Amino acid sequence: MADIALLSLVVPLADVPLELRQHIIRRTLAKLSYEADRTQELQNVRLVARALAGNDLGLASHFWHETVSRTVGTGNNYENSAINGTTDRNRVIGIYGVYVASSVDSVGSVRFQVGGRRTHQWDLQSVLADEPWRHPREQRTLVSYATENGDVHPVIIPANTGILIQHYVRGATGVGVQPAELVFLGVVLEPTGGGGAQLQMAESSK
Repeated sequence: MADIALLSLVVPLADVPLELRQHIIRRTLAKLSYEADRTQELQNVRLVARALAGNDLGLASHFWHETVSRTVGTGNNYENSAINGTTDRNRVIGIYGVYVASSVDSVGSVRFQVGGRRTHQWDLQSVLADEPWRHPREQRTLVSYATENGDVHPVIIPANTGILIQHYVRGATGVGVQPAELVFLGVVLEPTGGGGAQLQMAESSK
């Protein structure tokens, strides 16, 4: 049977009641704890949770002010982002949302490949496109949360596992569509004190 990516619903954080926002993080941490229990390097080790940083996904900086998406080629197609590598052996990661930091919505959707399998696909266009009133930061922050039943569908990246994020680029960069800056929201579970190298980059992200 073919693998089917989870078309989980992403909704603006502004539409999620305040009392349920911590629920998203708690459920993500619960899923990470389950994954850590299955990871030999993380068994019988005191773990700590922290916010996802840019260099956890292979970016040059710890801070998210760098552009994490790049759009090349002709557009109207899925293209690899700069996030293409293998996670550290003693760290598990959960991504539960994304902040569209740029004013130009050139990325219509993002999809995730974990361990060579496409696991999630998030439609950004249905929430952001042609809605000029969604400019405040909170309204441009989307979380993978189904408001009808309270389900949380984070992207779980086990230790020592390949991760590739791809973007569907709306139009070509050469005709005025600028690269979008995406900030991924997530948590990391790792041994106290950190430990471990950053994400090992693949030879090519093309």
